[in-house]
Amino acid sequence: MRNSRKDEKKISDSVNFRRAFGNKCTYIGILSILLLFRGLSLAQVSNVDAIPTGVLISIQATGLGKDIVSITYPKVLSESEARADVDNLVKETHWTVSDVQISTRPGEAKGESGITSIDFTTPSAVQLNSGGLLVEPFVKTFKRLTRIDILYIVPPDFSFVGLKWFENKFVKIALQRGTNTYRYSILIKDQSFDKLGLPFLQPDTPYEPAKKLERKQYQNSRKIYLLIVAIAFVAGTATYLATSWLMKRASMRFE
Repeated sequence: MRNSRKDEKKISDSVNFRRAFGNKCTYIGILSILLLFRGLSLAQVSNVDAIPTGVLISIQATGLGKDIVSITYPKVLSESEARADVDNLVKETHWTVSDVQISTRPGEAKGESGITSIDFTTPSAVQLNSGGLLVEPFVKTFKRLTRIDILYIVPPDFSFVGLKWFENKFVKIALQRGTNTYRYSILIKDQSFDKLGLPFLQPDTPYEPAKKLERKQYQNSRKIYLLIVAIAFVAGTATYLATSWLMKRASMRFE
């Protein structure tokens, strides 16, 4: 009878051990899969829309010789910081600005950061006859921010031939067109640049440096993907071998 109970206890202990070890291996497998998909997401090219806007610059071209510019930050800035941005923008654009107004609205609810806005007017911020829209002066002025949005509101007869897309190791620029609106979303990848040399008008042929960069990013993403798959395969194989060996030892111990 005692031997029978001992055998039953050994069987029960063996079953419990295998069950617990099997659960641990399942957790390891799930973790490996999650790490694999996490790695795949990191291997993808950064998406501008996934980054919160750091500043929105709105330029309304009136066609009457005095355009309206509004700069809005989704946080509170001091007046000195706001004026410094205006001064730097004027330096980059060579605009003559007037009626500068800086206002701050605190957050209405707990946890809200509030906003700071700058409004001013300037003669001919948009050269309507050129068909192009300024981008680089804003990028250079606000490059400390991860994402910059520039919204142009133009008359219906504006014939746009400006920059539509650009990317290099420093920035990624995408354009969204609407009814009489053009919105540039700019991702700052590296703010160490002094000058970008952005084309004012869209080149007739695809921008060659951007094409080369896109191919390089694809190749790098593929290499990272293959490396992650290889690591996951090795980890899975090692887990399987370790599980088999430990299960075999456990079976021998309980026999």
